[in-house]
Amino acid sequence: MSAILPNQRDIFDIPHDLAWINCAAQSPALSSVSLAGAEGLARKRSPWTLGPAQYRDDVEKLRGLFAELIGATADDISFGPSASYCLSTAAQNLTIEPGSRIVVLADQFPSHVYPWRYVTARDGGELITVPCPEDGDWARAVLDVLDERVAVLALPQHH
Repeated sequence: MSAILPNQRDIFDIPHDLAWINCAAQSPALSSVSLAGAEGLARKRSPWTLGPAQYRDDVEKLRGLFAELIGATADDISFGPSASYCLSTAAQNLTIEPGSRIVVLADQFPSHVYPWRYVTARDGGELITVPCPEDGDWARAVLDVLDERVAVLALPQHH
């Protein structure tokens, strides 16, 4: 039996009379993240005090921490400047067999669809867009299109 996640409102600076649910477009930062950001901005005020080793060490520490969080290794983790840049880079470095399919969901952000359109056009594949299911069961809708031709499921963490 899984435990229910307790209320996390106190780790954010969100007014108690507000419910923010637009996290796909703009999520609030944790209070600890805001503090870390302020510390980062303070470092940025005098970048001449930081050398290349500092940047490298910070990134390596972050890769290790994130890898630990998801059960991976630091070598499995890569950082980029934006989701659209990283998706495009992944798509550029992936080839699919002619006739293969890449599956996306209807109404995803364009930056999550355009790279896969490019791959299917370049490699002779097919982009499958799963329509919004009337019953809201995205999992079932995705499972319904899965077959041996699907090479990539390009799905957001929530929709």
